[in-house]
Amino acid sequence: MSLLLAFIYGRIGTQRSDNMDANNDGVVTKAEAKGPLARDFERLDADEDGQLTMAEIEKYQWSSWS
Repeated sequence: MSLLLAFIYGRIGTQRSDNMDANNDGVVTKAEAKGPLARDFERLDADEDGQLTMAEIEKYQWSSWS
């Protein structure tokens, strides 16, 4: 798991509030998203279902490195 995904899903950080997936359902909704994920949410939500999956976030992570 990448560091970005680990942060988003609360696997690193000193407080549980660091976890963007607040209800631990495996996806990040627009209400849960913070920072760049919130800003780019519509672009990242490839299937337009109102939630970001790990796959959509990973795709974003790799595209942001290029």
